[in-house]
Amino acid sequence: LDTLFSANGGVAKQEFLQLWGQTLDQSEVLRPVTIAPFREDQELFQKLHKARVFFTAKRGGQGGALFIAYFAVRVEGVRTQFLIELTVNSRTAAKCAVRPAGSCPQALVASMALTLEKILADLG
Repeated sequence: LDTLFSANGGVAKQEFLQLWGQTLDQSEVLRPVTIAPFREDQELFQKLHKARVFFTAKRGGQGGALFIAYFAVRVEGVRTQFLIELTVNSRTAAKCAVRPAGSCPQALVASMALTLEKILADLG
């Protein structure tokens, strides 16, 4: 992943919100994911950071979710940034929503969602 994801893929909260709002809902890919077990939220965020998936913000969960966290990742080569909403339902299960920040083929968004699913399952 060091060659796939950029070391400078993070965005500030306000920029994230602006980009998320500009992205069409139709471009979003939503997947249920299994997360490698973690004890504390920060542990999960630090492990994702090592994979170059950068934490932006967190808010309390609703409807049974523990919390909702937001991340950004930039793919080298295609220079596409992806915005991620991770709704954590338990210490091992979540829903992952991925949106491109800008124009991007839907197949690339789906590939990013699958890649994130693998990263989340293999954190350790």
